[in-house]
Amino acid sequence: DPLLAWWRYGLGMSVAFTSDAKSRWAAEWLSWPGFAPFWAQVVRHAMRKHDAKGVVIEVKHSSGKAAVTLDAVAPSGAYLNHARTELTVIDPALATKKLEMVQTAPGRYSAEFATPLPGAYHMDFSQTLEGKTLYHQSRGLNVGYADELRLRATNTELLRSIARVSGGRYDPKAESVFDSTGRTARRALPLWPYLVMAAALIFVADVALRRIDFALALDGIRRRISLSRVRTTS
Repeated sequence: DPLLAWWRYGLGMSVAFTSDAKSRWAAEWLSWPGFAPFWAQVVRHAMRKHDAKGVVIEVKHSSGKAAVTLDAVAPSGAYLNHARTELTVIDPALATKKLEMVQTAPGRYSAEFATPLPGAYHMDFSQTLEGKTLYHQSRGLNVGYADELRLRATNTELLRSIARVSGGRYDPKAESVFDSTGRTARRALPLWPYLVMAAALIFVADVALRRIDFALALDGIRRRISLSRVRTTS
């Protein structure tokens, strides 16, 4: 079965349909009366939308939060006040959150929401006045990586201070990286290999003392010494 998916990418709209519009894969779809209107709606949905007249939306993102401002002006040129303005936010995890935009100035409505996840946020705006829907439009917001992962200029002053405090060198040459500085550093020496070797030797000596009768060997040595003394005396 084919799959139809759409999502905002940047300032535009992307649509994916896992089939085709001809008889190669969609032969059975061509006989469907709604096949032509289907493609017309898909193309119309992906086309650039015209902004509602008299409505200006501004989105600012900073420090993990998005501040949304909506300025509305009536066709007569007067500020549009006391209108119910709702903001629906869909985050990258497809969680939906509805916010009530508060009027902060004549014709201006504001709201704020957190953006903890990187990715695309879809914002849907709707404004009603006296039960009548004035307009309905969408916006997108792309949130990149966290601020600490941004590529910034090298902080040479910080690197110099770190090298000065730690006794190192700032920006050394490649051939001088491994030069001897005459400084020594303590290193922990594990003793367990030597203790294991000593225990093994002691174990062998203990087994030898238990199994070998050294008395016979000592008697033999004493006899040899006695015989040598007798021969020397005679």
